[in-house]
Amino acid sequence: MAGMDQVKETVNELVTRRHLNYAREMEGKEPLKGTFNHVFLGPPGTGKTTVATLFGQIIADLGYIEDSKVVIKKPTDFLGQYVGQSEDMTRDILDETEGKVLIIDEAHMFYHGSEHGTDKSDIFRKGIIDTIVAHVDNEPGSNRCIILMGYPDRMKEFYRNTNPGFQRRFPLDTAFVFEDYDDKALHKIMDIMLAKDEITATPEAKDVAMEVLRRERDRPNFGNGGAVRNLISRAQVTYSKRIALHAKENPQPGNDSPLHVTEASQIVLEPQDFDSEYDRGLRANKDFRSLFKDLVGFRDITGIFEGYQKMTANMKQHGLDPREEIPFSFVFKGPPGTGKTTTARALGHIYHSMGFLSTTEVMDCSVTDLVSSNGLTGQKVQNLLERGLGKVLFIDEAYRMGQRDLTGAFISRLAQEAVGELVDCITKEKFAGKLVIVLAGYEKDMDQLMSTNEGLRGRFTEMMFPNMRPKDCLRLLQKKLEHRKISILHSGGKQVLDKVIGLFDKLSKTEAWANARDVESIAKRITRRVFMKELPTQGTLDITLEEIAAVLKQLYQQRRPQNVGDES
Repeated sequence: MAGMDQVKETVNELVTRRHLNYAREMEGKEPLKGTFNHVFLGPPGTGKTTVATLFGQIIADLGYIEDSKVVIKKPTDFLGQYVGQSEDMTRDILDETEGKVLIIDEAHMFYHGSEHGTDKSDIFRKGIIDTIVAHVDNEPGSNRCIILMGYPDRMKEFYRNTNPGFQRRFPLDTAFVFEDYDDKALHKIMDIMLAKDEITATPEAKDVAMEVLRRERDRPNFGNGGAVRNLISRAQVTYSKRIALHAKENPQPGNDSPLHVTEASQIVLEPQDFDSEYDRGLRANKDFRSLFKDLVGFRDITGIFEGYQKMTANMKQHGLDPREEIPFSFVFKGPPGTGKTTTARALGHIYHSMGFLSTTEVMDCSVTDLVSSNGLTGQKVQNLLERGLGKVLFIDEAYRMGQRDLTGAFISRLAQEAVGELVDCITKEKFAGKLVIVLAGYEKDMDQLMSTNEGLRGRFTEMMFPNMRPKDCLRLLQKKLEHRKISILHSGGKQVLDKVIGLFDKLSKTEAWANARDVESIAKRITRRVFMKELPTQGTLDITLEEIAAVLKQLYQQRRPQNVGDES
């Protein structure tokens, strides 16, 4: 277990000191004294509470404090409802635990400033800390042992914003540090828990379980041992449902019970019990096509991500980690309605199927979610990235971070701070390859943003989403009309077809053209035109290319520049 070596060294030192003190007492000398306040840092599920409890009991058994009782509290146990009550409750807890071991779990909750957009803790929590400082000294020989436990990053932030006296009483530089478990440790924990539950799992099922845990580990506050327990519990529920369904579909004559006794007692978990979509890699091509079924004419874009899928599968087959070769940060630039948002949402499924993300979720945010007016822009960016771990973070209209005024100066200094923090964070181990970031906006504006920080171009893969070609606009229109059960009659020959395509070409050059969005609007116009007519009770619903041309011409006349004449 990570962190145990440091604990064992301290325990050995305490045992040695106890022997030395015995010898000194036999000679009539004063015993060596020490302080027994400690900090345990680590993510959840790494055994902090178990080790802290044993550690405290050892200190008591060695006679350094009077009572071997271990009391576990959380910051909420100290928190009152009115001014002054928190201090009273804190004093009561400290008095009750004198001579005992007091463990304060999730001690970082004594401070929650950055989560609430401020660098100041509330007066209730401040009162708790000040009371602890007043009643707990750091002098050797104190008849108490207080152990603080918390998450490393949160504890460090807490210490940066708390009473310096508290830091001296509970120094971080001597903290016991517990790391996330590696694959080998997680697998061992899984085997132990399965054996304890008297169930088994096929080797393939265990491989799938480990893949699930690896994805979950990229998320903030991964539960380690707790995550393994939750995964096995979910697998047992899925197994029960699967077996019950199988027994229902395959009843045994003369047996009232849905399951045979032997079958019920011998639980063997299969891959689908740990992950219902464990074979998503085998279905990648089929699923990939369904993600982009509503896009027309974007083969160049979709082909890039299809290539990433193939590359990932091939590298894994050869025992290589594709994370170093596959990009996780993108800039999508282009006019409206060209598929930027649709593609960003598809990335959740694509990167999840490749095993890089723990969920298909896409987090939508804007530039305002990255900046703070009170000097906490950097922390706000980090908090947003932490919430995005294991997901796709989609920042639309990202060009606002790089906007300049007429003099060339940046409109928002805070936005520039956010850009710098973003560029710095995405290469750190905490975030690299653990979330997908997409910055989206219009081409000219996004090019301006990319020029504001030289690190952007090196860390973000740029992808251009061009205007739809006129022929693709017609194909998309036909697809949308077919969805409404309307067919296009290709009467009038090539001349009428060219006229429709030509009108789409003119529309695409107007300033307000929004590509697929406008094609959807045109489809709605045509739909109203069709269904407002007297319709036959039988037969198909049709519209001619000439009628479509009339709708396009009307729209073009509304949008054309004033200095352009009417061209029939």
